[in-house]
Amino acid sequence: MSTINSSSIFSSVILSVLVTLASIVPHTDARAFFVFGDSLVDNGNNNYLATTARADSPPYGIDYPTHRATGRFSNGLNIPDLISEAIGSEPTLPYLSPALTGERLLIGANFASAGIGILNDTGIQFINIIRIYKQLEYFQQYQQRCLPSHCIHTSRNFASSSMASSVVFPWSLLGLVILSLGTLGPEAVEARAFFVFGDSLVDSGNNNYLATTARADSPPYGIDYPTRRPTGRFSNGLNIPDILSEQIGSEPVLPYLNPELTGEKLLNGANFASAGIGILNDTGIQFVRPNFSSTIKNLEFLHSNSFL
Repeated sequence: MSTINSSSIFSSVILSVLVTLASIVPHTDARAFFVFGDSLVDNGNNNYLATTARADSPPYGIDYPTHRATGRFSNGLNIPDLISEAIGSEPTLPYLSPALTGERLLIGANFASAGIGILNDTGIQFINIIRIYKQLEYFQQYQQRCLPSHCIHTSRNFASSSMASSVVFPWSLLGLVILSLGTLGPEAVEARAFFVFGDSLVDSGNNNYLATTARADSPPYGIDYPTRRPTGRFSNGLNIPDILSEQIGSEPVLPYLNPELTGEKLLNGANFASAGIGILNDTGIQFVRPNFSSTIKNLEFLHSNSFL
């Protein structure tokens, strides 16, 4: 995202949200990958719905390994596929796929649906799509489906247990990446970390600590936030990470550059997002701010210092 304007505050946005929720432990017995979002990350859920928002014919899929349309809104692989490759995992299946059973549940699931947005009436013209609240309901169903199976007490590694080697991945320009690595099992609800990477869609205030023009530190930003003050979020109120934190019963994660991110608060995770960045390091160069590579290095530093 190379430009920032106040009109984006109140508009519905295209988002991609990739989430992994797991226990904070010093090793990785099992790793699951969960995807929430719209057409940027939908890998076929809409193929199982009566909707016009489908990618089931060429030119979609022409560069995919099978050279066939898969439901991905891409000529080939999409961002979740690339991340799966980077962490050494199989691609996650669409949640609506009948093939998502047994061992494949351990890989995670993709709940994304093309056409959705922040607001429930976004994409109403597509009639039957999986809106964000429904995606979260499906995630709860997934947990129930997983409990009776061998999802619990299974030792299975999909990639190296090193977090540093697990988070260097390509990234969607308009997106949100939330990643936590740990175990799936009864203990997974005891501690949960939430990590955010991205641009102005999910920045919760990092740019307030930087010498940059890409800042949301004055009205109308924040006018509907609980404090009625700008917080560094490029929103009139809460942003997507805030809403997800509410859904999982967690406190909002603090910006990584916030000096209050110490002690117990580190256990909640951290927000590394910075407004103005993009998939390329020279995107948003006019804002004179960190690039995406530096946000990954910040997570590596957090991990190497045994905070996680």
